[in-house]
Amino acid sequence: MGCRALQLIALYAMLFVAVFDLHAQYPMLTPFALSLGATPQLLGWMMGLYALTHIPGNAIAGTLIDRFGSKRFIVTSVLGTGLLMIAQSVVTTAGHLVVLRAISGFVIAFLGPACMSMIARYAHTPAHHNTLMSTHGIVQTIAAVASPAVGAALVHALGFRYSFGWLGGALVLIALLSALILREGQHHRTQYVRTPMRWSYASTVVPFACAIAQSIVYFEIPLLAQGTSLWSQGMLYASLSIGALCALIIGWSLHRIAPEMRIMWGALALAVCVYALCMVQPSSLWWLLFLIGTAKGFVFPAIATRIAMRTSTASYGSAFAHLSIVYAIGSFVGPLIAGHTRALVSPCLIAALALLATLAFFGAVTPRATSVRPLG
Repeated sequence: MGCRALQLIALYAMLFVAVFDLHAQYPMLTPFALSLGATPQLLGWMMGLYALTHIPGNAIAGTLIDRFGSKRFIVTSVLGTGLLMIAQSVVTTAGHLVVLRAISGFVIAFLGPACMSMIARYAHTPAHHNTLMSTHGIVQTIAAVASPAVGAALVHALGFRYSFGWLGGALVLIALLSALILREGQHHRTQYVRTPMRWSYASTVVPFACAIAQSIVYFEIPLLAQGTSLWSQGMLYASLSIGALCALIIGWSLHRIAPEMRIMWGALALAVCVYALCMVQPSSLWWLLFLIGTAKGFVFPAIATRIAMRTSTASYGSAFAHLSIVYAIGSFVGPLIAGHTRALVSPCLIAALALLATLAFFGAVTPRATSVRPLG
């Protein structure tokens, strides 16, 4: 096994533990905030600000990653997030929790572009891009499958405060290990060349609509499952991840299908399933969330693959930072829409209509393709 393969394994292993740790707190945050006196509107702001503060972090990250490489930003992002999670364990008001989550959103914003940029630099062909991005998604998804249930179990055994403390400490340890193990990819250019990031419908509007839909679904799960145990809610989050994992495993064999086609059909399936959330009974949530996760598992890696195929190596940091900014804006808008319209109309209906409206123009502005084209 070559040095490059060992570095990829080390990066994927670090990413697995970091994502596992971050997702373990998701079932904990809403009940913890409620225990501190948070209102539904404040919950929406807590989720939205976490996404909103990604934007300046992503904007800064893009240029710096292209100039200095990915490793230092991976290490500092994970370290800072761990320290902030430890701080969450000692907050006494919902307002303090919102502030810490907003700061965490800025700090963690460097991790996604840095990891995707480092991974993408190891690819040589479109098929290899698809394989590495699918593996990236599989690693994240496997980590997300079990972590919500683990988070719920931690709360049951240790309580909210000790659980946040242990999870934060684990992130600090992972950051220190990453500083010792990770190395920059061989394709990182030592001479920085500033290349403008070109706007495109598929890299901006489509991921924006998908992010809105995803964040609304995450907002709605605890509210749709009211009256169930924290463990049951954790399993609902896990069902999303299991569906995404199934799609990602299948996606390994779909590299000959153009990413535009995977984006179109996956987003259409996502719209239909999100719309069905408006009518589903709580007892049937798990299988519908599984289908939503499956649709996500086709769409998001296809978007990343398309961007990697159409971006020069020297601009990967900027390209994936642009994508992360789009996701962050969508993830900010989604909870705000859900928190302020839920009394009038189902937020899931709004999410489905946003996806359908996006897809109505996608075919017109995207060149037709039936297979992956070789890199020029």
